[in-house]
Amino acid sequence: MVLKQKVSNGSDNMTGITLTPLTPDDRERFITDNREAFSYGTLQGFGKKG
Repeated sequence: MVLKQKVSNGSDNMTGITLTPLTPDDRERFITDNREAFSYGTLQGFGKKG
């Protein structure tokens, strides 16, 4: 499932938040984004190995 925010009402409650199943396109983008985020995080945490 993916978290999609429909409305920003300025409060801390979850009003306006809907969980919807991932579509095949969403799934591929989710995987790609997580790979990139993981790579960035490890590079920041451990530095570039030579």
